Amino acid sequence: MIDLASSSATPSNPRFVFEGDDDDEDEDEEEGEDGQENGEGGAGGEEEQDDFAVAWDVLDLARVLFHRMGTEEALLKLGDVHIALGDVSLESENFEQAVTDYREAITVKEARLEADDRQLAEAHYKLALALEYSPTESALAQEHIHKASNVLRDRIQKLNGLLVSGKGKARAVDASENETKMAAELVELHELVGEMEQKTQDLIANMNKAPVEGQTQLAMLNDILVQQKTQTAIDISSLIKPKSTKPAAGSSSSSVSSPAPATASTPDEEEVKTKETSSAAATEDTNQKRKADEMDDSEKDGEKKPKVSIL
Repeated sequence: MIDLASSSATPSNPRFVFEGDDDDEDEDEEEGEDGQENGEGGAGGEEEQDDFAVAWDVLDLARVLFHRMGTEEALLKLGDVHIALGDVSLESENFEQAVTDYREAITVKEARLEADDRQLAEAHYKLALALEYSPTESALAQEHIHKASNVLRDRIQKLNGLLVSGKGKARAVDASENETKMAAELVELHELVGEMEQKTQDLIANMNKAPVEGQTQLAMLNDILVQQKTQTAIDISSLIKPKSTKPAAGSSSSSVSSPAPATASTPDEEEVKTKETSSAAATEDTNQKRKADEMDDSEKDGEKKPKVSIL
């Protein structure tokens, strides 16, 4: 997360920071490893949720106490408590509660801090992060990124004015050190402004990718599945053979009635056919001669027989 509140030129403001010693972290790691070995892997998640619950209870108690005190110092600390409560809600993904606490922090801080105070930039930036994941107010995230960027630009303008007004004057050692710190802070502020602009571009891109208003998550899932099926479909039209067309009745009858075309015969076949024709002709001549001889014989026999007359 981008640190917009800290600065090398100004003393750090009090914060509610949840940190553990190295020994405690080592003990937690050893306990986590023992739990995994004993089949208790889910216990780590439950302990983390318990830590968030304990932190929330402590901070909520501090919120009540600072609110009852009512002094300016207590109210400034109350703003810090709301920031810490928002951080806990953001880490536990309770985005609606985080939005509520960050807005309370901004209300308290804007009434008591200067317009170029980096604590305001931090509060607006964190509110934008919570709004980005809010199901109902995500469109407002870009507005608070713009406000955080404006606070940083006001701070840059103020520091530039301080550096310009101090030129040509005799300066003490501590004043020279402050000037060096302000120059370093200016470099840091320019980098942060660039990151705010990049964040704005990311929010705009996410808004363009957002689903159409009124479209349910189930409808979005169905659309994705349909697109995947369409992309993975295999075209098998090239593998399908077209059906053979049946010939018409007229064409079939004509094909039956028409004689098959004669095939060309070889010289050997021609010679065989010639011999067969000659043999058939010779056989026919022999038969005719035989019939003629028989007729002649029958006529001769008739002449030799005596005629018998009947009285």
